[in-house]
Amino acid sequence: MTESISIWRLFGRLILVPLAFVVTLIAVGIFVAFSLATLDPDFSQSSEVHLLFTTLIGLFASGLLGGLVFAPAVIILLICEMFRLRSIFVYLAIGGAFGVMGAYVPAPDVDSAVPVSEDRILIAAGLIGGVIYWLLAGRSAGFVVRVPRASSR
Repeated sequence: MTESISIWRLFGRLILVPLAFVVTLIAVGIFVAFSLATLDPDFSQSSEVHLLFTTLIGLFASGLLGGLVFAPAVIILLICEMFRLRSIFVYLAIGGAFGVMGAYVPAPDVDSAVPVSEDRILIAAGLIGGVIYWLLAGRSAGFVVRVPRASSR
């Protein structure tokens, strides 16, 4: 089998990968916002307005999250595309690594550590992000297409 680059596949991947990345960021941001909101004991009696604001906070958080993880994520996703890494375990490991970085790498202006319940939420968010990205774009990773050789008889 020989490998060749299909221009249409490359064009499709150039659209699918950023779109999947943005959808993953939105899902993770909303997950983190609702997970942190449920730590409040009064959240179960929340009104629709409170749920709407929690969703909007999640959308805002996804924008912040995208700014923080953009550069390392682009490098990692390019490597996954070049080497056609399609295993869900690869994306779980990548998402888990981002979650651990979010939970244990302190912000420069914060002196305290992340509380235990919040670090579990961030690690879970990373794992969920890895699975969502794999479902949207990781299963078909790779812009190089293997073309079977014609047999010469």
